[in-house]
Formats: sequence, structure tokens, C-alpha cells
Amino acid sequence: MRDDPPTVSGTMTDRTGLRVASEVVDVLLADSVLASHGPALAVELPAYLGQSVAVAVPRQASLRGGLLALARTCMKQPFGLTDLVGGLEFMGAAARTTDAVRRLAEEWQAVTFYPTADWDALRPLLTGCAPAELPRLVSRATEGRLPPGERPTGDTAWQALVHLTTWNAPPSGLPPALAFLLLLVHSPAVRADLGPERHRRLDTCARAWAGQWGVAEEYDRQRHAYGEESAVDRPGPLAQAIVVQIEPDVLDADRYHLTCWAQTDPEQWSPRQLHETVTVRADLESTVSRTLADAKRRVRWQASDVALEFILPMELLNAPVERWHDGDGPQAAPAAEVRLVVVRSLERMRARYLHHAWHQRWDQLARDGNRVLWNTPNGHGRAEHLARLDLALGTDPDLVGCVLSRPPGTDDGLGTAEVRAALDHGLPVLVWDRHDCLRPEFRTAARALLADGRLAELPERVARLRREGRLDRHLVLFWDDPSRLPDAGGPLGMLWSGA
Repeated sequence: MRDDPPTVSGTMTDRTGLRVASEVVDVLLADSVLASHGPALAVELPAYLGQSVAVAVPRQASLRGGLLALARTCMKQPFGLTDLVGGLEFMGAAARTTDAVRRLAEEWQAVTFYPTADWDALRPLLTGCAPAELPRLVSRATEGRLPPGERPTGDTAWQALVHLTTWNAPPSGLPPALAFLLLLVHSPAVRADLGPERHRRLDTCARAWAGQWGVAEEYDRQRHAYGEESAVDRPGPLAQAIVVQIEPDVLDADRYHLTCWAQTDPEQWSPRQLHETVTVRADLESTVSRTLADAKRRVRWQASDVALEFILPMELLNAPVERWHDGDGPQAAPAAEVRLVVVRSLERMRARYLHHAWHQRWDQLARDGNRVLWNTPNGHGRAEHLARLDLALGTDPDLVGCVLSRPPGTDDGLGTAEVRAALDHGLPVLVWDRHDCLRPEFRTAARALLADGRLAELPERVARLRREGRLDRHLVLFWDDPSRLPDAGGPLGMLWSGA
């Protein structure tokens, strides 16, 4: 937020100022509690706002005239309309009254911050514009600084624009309000909503604003960059997700550090930490369930469009985490509540020496011609089986995934060994059955899943089939994007509690 309050120079006779003042008065007169004071309201209300306001309001004016003078006097002072909201609350005004005046105060503040912007042209264009992607556009305009789930007051592009004028500009780039306008101009949904002529006027207003504030070159650069963004699907479509990391305590084998992040911006990786706690193994499931329930309230996720990513140590890689969501337990969730759940490797995130191969295989995932290796013992002994696996992974750069022959954590340790080999060679995709990887039903489902379309679209197919009830919860998808490191830039050492 800006440190210095806005100041208003000149008179209040401009069209925008008169309109805002008149709308403030209309809101006050529509409030039954305030109206019950009658003409005395124009005298009583200024008394709550300080001597300078009270003196400026003529005592012999009509009720409307007195309130109009009050509003215009408040508008001459830094944050004067915001102070008026406090006086209204003290007098018992309805919440809808104070909310409306608060929005008008924010609108007037926007005008004083950017007095040369054509607000009278922008307001009718954006007042009725409410694209479904509004929270994402606001988050991108603020470069991820908007906390998870938070959004400006109201649900229209106009209210979002007004709110964003109070955000400081970054050291380089566009002010958030102007960046938001550019994103609106670039949005196909907004273009379709406004129509060609109104969309052209929006573009004209945004360009004029950029020119007035000396950032036309940056505006054009970003506009060109948006136009050049590839429409081709990238691997890793888990754009919006709740990420849960479970990390063993290095001093106490029964303790785990649990951290939860929200990733709500589909355009860029910018997770926000929501929660961090320490728990014991016996309480791990209930702790995860409570954490996810809290994340659901704070992030306001929709029924099934937000995935769950579990970053797990090897010892928990086969845990039934899909049943830990919101305390679902073993019962089947309704189709509308079924979410995509993927697991990831904590050990590989921590092992930086493995990241180069990991990135190489991930890049290969976006190309055609990549393949998945099906692991089958074929009567070989354990040592020979693992040697053959290591050779295959090391000599075929087109391999990006494996179907395991055993789930990790089984008694013979073969599944765990296969996972370790795959991680060492950088593979980002693994598929297995939580109970029995040789089960015919699993092999049939996995074969159909992996053969139907590009591997980069695998999570979307899994999510769709789960919602349709065509894929049981025993199939595990390991989907590990090396660019999505929730603690990137932070310490990579193991946590410890000092217990």
C-alpha cells in the first residue's frame, strides 16, 4: 500500500467528483436509521468527523444540500470519505450503507492517485464485467502478492481496478492497476464479454494511461509478450493446487513436519505458505485432514478444479493420502468432490545433484516420441531385474516414466528400489497400484491411461476418469515437476525439532 495519503488539488467541480459525492448522498438517504434523524442528520453526522468538517457544512442548508457539502468536504481531505465510514458506523448505519460508502471512498482515492486516467470512460466499461478468471487476473497483476483466497471487495473488474490503484508499483514493470487493465485487454473472455467496440475503447484507455504515466514502452513490451505466449499445453497442468509436504524429523523417527502451500495462479508458480506444524505418526492423517480443511476455507477452492500434491518421503510414498482429504475416510467421495491427487518425492527435491537429469526428462515430456517403461520381473532375480532397469533407464533418453512391478514399501523392497532407480535417472512420471501392480485390472487401466493421448496430459485424464468413476483410488500417479519447488530459494537441509 502507499505510504503517503493522496491529496486533491483544485475544486470539486469535476464530473467524477460530483458524481461520487452525489452517490454518497444517495446512499446515506436510503439508510432507514440515518433517515430517522431527519434534517438534523446534516448537523449530527459532521460532529463525529472533527471540527474542520463540522464548520464547513452550512447549518441552514437542506438535508440533501448539507449532506452534499459534507461529502465534498470529506473528499477534499486525505482519506476523508474513509473517515466518514467510521462516523456512519458510530451512528448505527446498516452494513450495506457503510460498505457502499467504503467502495465509493476507494473509488475516489483511485481518482486522486491517478487524476489523468479516464475514469468516466473506464467505469461503464468495467462495472458489469465480471469474468470467472478475475481472481487469477488480480493475482497476476500483483505478481502473486495477493494472499491466497483474498480478492478485492466486490466481484467486478471495476471494483478490482479501483482496489489495485492503492497497490505500489514494483521496482520495474507496470503499476498493478495498469497491469490489470492490460490483462483485461488480453483476456479472450473479457473481449467476448465487451464486444469489439467496447473492447477497443478499453484498449485505448489503457494505452492512454500508459502514455500519461511514461510507461508506454513497458506496456507495449508486456502486451507483445502476452501475444507471444504459446497456446500449446505444457506438461504439468496442475496449475492450481494445494501442496502438502510431509518431512521426517531427523532426531525423532515418530515426528513429522507438515507444511501446506496454496498455488492459485495458473500463470506462474507462486505458492503461498498457509500452515506449518509438527505432528506424530499416529496423528498424521488427522493433522493432514485438518490442514486441508483449513486450506479449503482460506483459499475458497472450487469443487474439483484444485489438485492436491503430496510431497512425501520414501517411507510414505505409498500411503493412502487420497483418503486423507477433508476426513473422507475409506468411503467413496461423491463425483463432484473427487480431486486429482498426485504424489511427489521429497528426497529428490532435497538432492540437488539429481536435478539436472530431472529437468532433462521433464523437458522431454513436452515433446513427441517419449515413452513409458513397464517393469515386470520376468522370472529374473532381484539383482538382475534392477540391473536391467538401470541399463534401460540410462541408455534411453526418451523414457519419461515407469509402471512399477511392485508398490513401494512392500516387504521385498523391490518397488522401493525401482522408485529409487527412476528418481536417480530423472524420471518425473511413475504409475503403480497401491496394493498389487500385477493385478490384471490395474494393468488394463494403466495401459489404457498411458496409451490415450500425450503423456503431458496424463493428470487431466486421471482426473476426468476418476470423476467419471472409471478409475479406482488404488492407482497412484507420481507426477513430479522440477520447476515446482515450494521452498525454492530457502534452506534445503532437513528439518529438526530439537526434541
